Amino acid sequence: MIKKYKSYFPLIVITVGGLFLILTFTYFGFKDDNVYQSTNQKVSKIQYVLVNEDKGAVFEGRKYELGADFVTLINQDSKNSWQTVSRNIANAGIENGQFDAEIIIPQDFSERLLSLQSMAPEQATINYRVRKGQNEISNQAVQTQVDDILKNFNQRIVQMYFSSIVGNLSEAQRNVNKIVGAEVDAKKYLMTNIQNPFKELSGGFDTLSNVSSILDVDNKDFLSEQQAFVSSVKTLMDSNNKSLEAGSTSTKEAQKSANENIAKTNEKLKESLKQFEDQFNLQKTQFENQFNSQKTQFEDQFNLQKTQLEKQRQTDLLGYKAKYDGLNQSVFNQLGNFYTPATGEVNSAGVYTEFLLNAKLFQETQAARIDELKDEIKQLQSQVETLNGLRKQIAQTYYGSAEKNPDTASEEDIKQAIVKLMADSKENKVNLDNRYRQMIEESLPQIPADTLEKLLQKLIAENIITDSQSKKFQDELTIVQRYAKNLEKEMGKEGNFSYLEDNAEHNSIIPINSREVTISIDPTKDNRISLKTDHTEQGSLGIRNLTDILPVLKTELDQKLKPYGYISEWSEVSNHEFNISLKKNPTETDPRPETDPKPETENDSNKPTSEEKDLPLLPSSFSLTFKADLDWTLDEEMKKNSFVSIDYSWIVNEQTQVNSSYAEYIDVNKSLISDLPELLKQFQMLDSTTQQIVTLFGDPENSISIDSYADMINKTENQEKTLEELANSNSVYRMYNNITDEQKRDAVTDKIYEEFKNKGNQLYTDIEGQIKDLQETIGTTTDENNNETKNTLYGTLNLMTEPQKLLNEAEKLNNWFVKANQQINEMYQSWKENEKNQEESVNGAEDQNPAGNLNPAENLNPVENQHPAENQHLTESDTISTASATDSLVKEMEDLVQNSKNSAESIEKSAAKAHDISPKIQELKETTDHVQKNADTVLNNLNTSVTQIQKNTSKNEQYSEEFSKVLSNTKQGGADNYKVFNFLSDPLVTKGSFEAARQTSIIPYYMTLVGAVLSVITGISLCRTIQRRKITRDMAFITPTRAWLNVPNVMKITGVSLIISLFFAGITTFSILGVFNISWFSYTFLNILGGILLITGFSRQFKNITLYVCASLLGLYLMLTPLLGMSTRPGSIVNLLYRFSPLQNIENGYTALSNAIHVGWESYLLLVIIIVVGIGTNFIAFPGVKKSEEAK
Repeated sequence: MIKKYKSYFPLIVITVGGLFLILTFTYFGFKDDNVYQSTNQKVSKIQYVLVNEDKGAVFEGRKYELGADFVTLINQDSKNSWQTVSRNIANAGIENGQFDAEIIIPQDFSERLLSLQSMAPEQATINYRVRKGQNEISNQAVQTQVDDILKNFNQRIVQMYFSSIVGNLSEAQRNVNKIVGAEVDAKKYLMTNIQNPFKELSGGFDTLSNVSSILDVDNKDFLSEQQAFVSSVKTLMDSNNKSLEAGSTSTKEAQKSANENIAKTNEKLKESLKQFEDQFNLQKTQFENQFNSQKTQFEDQFNLQKTQLEKQRQTDLLGYKAKYDGLNQSVFNQLGNFYTPATGEVNSAGVYTEFLLNAKLFQETQAARIDELKDEIKQLQSQVETLNGLRKQIAQTYYGSAEKNPDTASEEDIKQAIVKLMADSKENKVNLDNRYRQMIEESLPQIPADTLEKLLQKLIAENIITDSQSKKFQDELTIVQRYAKNLEKEMGKEGNFSYLEDNAEHNSIIPINSREVTISIDPTKDNRISLKTDHTEQGSLGIRNLTDILPVLKTELDQKLKPYGYISEWSEVSNHEFNISLKKNPTETDPRPETDPKPETENDSNKPTSEEKDLPLLPSSFSLTFKADLDWTLDEEMKKNSFVSIDYSWIVNEQTQVNSSYAEYIDVNKSLISDLPELLKQFQMLDSTTQQIVTLFGDPENSISIDSYADMINKTENQEKTLEELANSNSVYRMYNNITDEQKRDAVTDKIYEEFKNKGNQLYTDIEGQIKDLQETIGTTTDENNNETKNTLYGTLNLMTEPQKLLNEAEKLNNWFVKANQQINEMYQSWKENEKNQEESVNGAEDQNPAGNLNPAENLNPVENQHPAENQHLTESDTISTASATDSLVKEMEDLVQNSKNSAESIEKSAAKAHDISPKIQELKETTDHVQKNADTVLNNLNTSVTQIQKNTSKNEQYSEEFSKVLSNTKQGGADNYKVFNFLSDPLVTKGSFEAARQTSIIPYYMTLVGAVLSVITGISLCRTIQRRKITRDMAFITPTRAWLNVPNVMKITGVSLIISLFFAGITTFSILGVFNISWFSYTFLNILGGILLITGFSRQFKNITLYVCASLLGLYLMLTPLLGMSTRPGSIVNLLYRFSPLQNIENGYTALSNAIHVGWESYLLLVIIIVVGIGTNFIAFPGVKKSEEAK
């Protein structure tokens, strides 16, 4: 038993060993985590070529050429070779293998990178391309190198941006510090020069009060001694320094003179007192005059300032009113764009006017189209009625009654109808032949044979009738024409059929007029506007008035670009495409928007004028609206269709902006439909006449079908014979004198009955089908065309827009326009009422604050509250509060004068001893002067402070406007502005292309290597199990050949190969892909099976040579495999060997399958051929030695 199966042990060992190798290789190659693909292996220097097409850009007033900076950056790479050339040289170098990778910097590289101030900044793109024939390592190296360079360059760009941002923020911080410093200085200035003097002013008034009290006591003592001492100290409290000094000096001299007179003698006291009193009164009068003069000057000065404030208010009021009037006029201008009425509707302008004209045009065309559709429906309904009459006529002819149909007509009805055709039922004549001849001869003039033949030819050409129908009608024409010729009878003349004329069709070019189009263009780059059809089979479109609209659009766009200092250039590419580009206007001066009138201040000359400011930035887009006249060109097939439509798009820079469509309908089959009743009538008459002729001359017992009878008379031997000569002996023509009334029915055989019935049924069914088709085309009044039901004319009519609809919408727009104008007028009238109220409030404020009622102690606010932290403009309320404070100050001083007068009167009434009061008066004068000086200082300092605050406010406003531009695009939308933040995070991206398919996995390499090793080991092992076939006695008469001797060996080899191939294909399919894939399984199975069979066969015959060849192929594959980083120069011998390497081609197949690409049938056919060659080689190989020879 063991000896019997001993010969199979080597095969079992080989099979088990092969399966073990498969499991081991599969696990280590695809499942073991300790084996991984390293991507950090070193490669040789890669030849890079750089194409710099960057044109540079301006950022913050400085010209940047970031493309040149990029070139400088990559030149620092010492690990690879870099060259900078033009695009043509670079492309040629990539093609001939001089360079390994090409990197292209586009023209807008700097412009995109420096577009941060745009609302939608675009990332700059660097394109790179790897030449054909590169391996995976080279591709990865190029991509890694480019990514590293771009990462570094991205960091530099972001650093530049954030440096600019930080610089702007630092500048902003410095400006804020200046503002704070200015406010601190203003605060110190106000505290030092205004607040502190006002504090002293309060103490000065207290001192004045104390001095007045002392003077009052001294005056009482003075009057008790002498009643002549009277003085008035009212003017001593005034702010006039010169007057007080003069009065003080005079008073001191008078006091000294009085003291000397009192000392000399008591006797002269009264006289001295009288003189002193006179002198004092004189000085008092002078003092009062001086005070009144100063008071008048002060009041004049106050009134002058009040007048200036009033003028300032009036000037501001006029400015605000001008703004409001401008706003009102701007609103009316915008409404004027919507509608500007004029004498006559045609002269009116605006969007509403165009809409109204289009609405009226739509009403007219839509009403006309609806009327046309209704007329077509009426015509079709009339044709349906005609066909209904024809159907009744056919029923009457074939079924004997107009109310019968194929389902209700009986056999007797049909036979009776046949009898009616053969003879008149009212006349019981035996001479049926003459009756028949009369009926036929009456029908012949009504049949226009030539016209019917033309109709048949056209119906056949247009596939309206089938081949069987056309043959039938041709046979009928042949029979009728043969009858007329033989009996010399006249047939009908030419019939009048419009169908024979040219069918209605569309024009080759259909005009599409006044199609309004609104597109949006990007002013930052060139724009290409094209008109394209969505489907090529719908014909082509062209812009008929392109030459006319381009100048109009250029003028419109130039007006929009004028404030930005740009002009546009337009060029016509074709009749459906044109270009728009923008450039700086070299001749146009920079327009400046008008500014509101403002009061000129002292530092206006130091401010920058409007002409020195930069032009505004271009917006992100401009909208253009125009009316295009289009020409729609149809091909020959489309011209013949009833309904033609076209879908087209307006495309700007490869982006579709406007989609539209247009359709036209004409009834191309109108002539056929109109001729159909008469056409059917003619063919029915032709059919009935032919049937009569066949019935007259045919054999009723055999077959009298029209086609068989036509074939009989068209035979060559019967061409010269007449129908009478060809009449059958049993025909009606031959036997008419023997036919009786009973025989009439008997003459109608089953053959005639079936033929007649089928003919009638066909005609009746055709007419009924035509009626049904027409009714389906017409539809019902409640139809609505949709996707679920068939389109009908009534459905189309119901879906058409009412002609009055657009006019109703226009009426709504008109009502809105009228109401909008009314509301705008009401708002403008409300401005005039507000203006009047403001003037009254100002006058009321003046009445409540007269110039003589100034009270600084009560009305002036603290210094720190006069200048809030926020910078504000000087308003009317500020001037009114200043005027009020001034009035209060004047009133306070007048009260002080009045108090001084009252004190003088009280002193005058008192009598006291004559003391020297000059020191007291001098002290009072000095105190009053000090108070006046402090008051003047406070007012001057206040004016200076207000002026300085105005300067600071103007500077702060200018700075606010400039600072608002910093990162303005990030403020718009905040964190939602994803384009800006995505741009900041990664301003530079790459876009690469690889000439060859990229290998992204090591699996194809492992599959090829493992399959090759497995095939070699299995094939060599199987060679050692080969034995010569054992010849038994039963095989004594068989002549042994190599093929016969190799049959057992081939069976064993094939069996083992099948087991190993199936197992390897199955386990790798599920291990690698996870699911069963027929392409991967079959490709792997055929590869392993063919390899084992081929290596086994050649190893048996050429053992050493096979080993050498296998080792050479495997070594060449390992040396030149792309996965190891090797590459070959195109056109070289090594490259040729690499391309034709079997293992490399097998790997390419695995690479395609791993990338979800199907392997071509040629590859599978080649593998099958290899398997067949391998089996054949095993059949003719050396069959092995005998066991006895092996033992020796």
